[in-house]
Amino acid sequence: MTSQLAILGGEKAITRAKPPWPVLTDEMVDAVVGALRNTRWSVANRSGSIEELENAYREQLGAQFALATASGTAALDAAMFAVGIEPGDEVITSPLVPGYAIMPIVHFHGRPVFVDVDYRTHNIDPALIEKRITARTKAILIVHCNGHPADMDAILPLARKYSLRLVEDCAHAQGATYKGKACGTFGDIACFSIQSYKNVPGGEGGVLTTNTRLLYERAMLCGQHPIRLEQCLTDPSLRKYISSGGLGWNHRLHPLAAVLALKSLAHVDEWLALRRESARYLAEKLSTIPGLTPTYVAPEIEHAYYCHPIIYKQKELGGLTLEKYVGALQAEGVDALCFDEPAYRAHVFGGKGEIFGRGCPLGCNHSEGEIDYSPALFPEAERVIRTQFRFGGCGFPFHDRELLDEYLTAFRKVSSQAGELL
Repeated sequence: MTSQLAILGGEKAITRAKPPWPVLTDEMVDAVVGALRNTRWSVANRSGSIEELENAYREQLGAQFALATASGTAALDAAMFAVGIEPGDEVITSPLVPGYAIMPIVHFHGRPVFVDVDYRTHNIDPALIEKRITARTKAILIVHCNGHPADMDAILPLARKYSLRLVEDCAHAQGATYKGKACGTFGDIACFSIQSYKNVPGGEGGVLTTNTRLLYERAMLCGQHPIRLEQCLTDPSLRKYISSGGLGWNHRLHPLAAVLALKSLAHVDEWLALRRESARYLAEKLSTIPGLTPTYVAPEIEHAYYCHPIIYKQKELGGLTLEKYVGALQAEGVDALCFDEPAYRAHVFGGKGEIFGRGCPLGCNHSEGEIDYSPALFPEAERVIRTQFRFGGCGFPFHDRELLDEYLTAFRKVSSQAGELL
């Protein structure tokens, strides 16, 4: 007989502790202590652990240039400046991300233009991109959501046809591949996050990669110290900005974060293999539980499993709402969450974008016409929010079969007693 639901006073299904993430090894501790004893707690040029991390990303991705930054968002800021986003320019992107992931476009008074998503992958639907391109479109910002690569075979020809810059946000997708090619190797610039929850944790930080020297040098103007600019800039038109530190923003990565990320990067393939093994096992079992469809994985891709999106079929469980189902899972000890509101619902867009004052950036003198951010334009994104949830934050970089079975027990328990929650 199934035990009573925890949300109704029963015992939790999850009794085992999930292994901690990020992983902390003795090697990491020794490396950080060694860096502290080196006395260089701040690095203004390209040297030490900063240089080592940048070189490691270059080698892993086959990129000519890499730039360490204070966060993944800072890497996106540098990318937007590098590709030349100016007031009134439009950038096509995905709506099914938090608003702060899109704000680097706004920082340069550009305007995000959202395109609806593929319901299964949460990534931008390439079939809808072309109709959103205008004379003001400057770039496409692709977000590989949840660790599932976007459909690059369909997106790349559009970028080439309209001479648009292509920026990849790989915060969720380090280690993911599309038809054998790594995410972050398709566009003009790729941006990665090394924040603690990401696949290569370093605490806080980001990395930008590119094969174009001009883009690399422009990116450096967005947040690097004059000492590094003096060291690395070669373009005379950019060197004149050295004395001000480019834009004057401090987006440098802390060298201790670089040390941690370097040690994590050495294990990323091992951790991804464990995530994928766990994901296959979970998907096989979840597919037999009423009300659930496990994480979709398109053919010829390798998922990075930043998290596990699950389709919830409300009718199969008597009409129990998604929110109540997720709440019952949480009570059992499952790290399940409903998805965040999509970016187009953020006040900075729905509120006419007046965050900088005087109507800027969305309504400034450089903008032409209004961009419609009505939810009605994004039916698939809205459907995702209504009918899907995610669990397994940071994935499952282990394969503890007993713990995974406890998760599955929790799902079966809640699904089988859905009627008790109606």
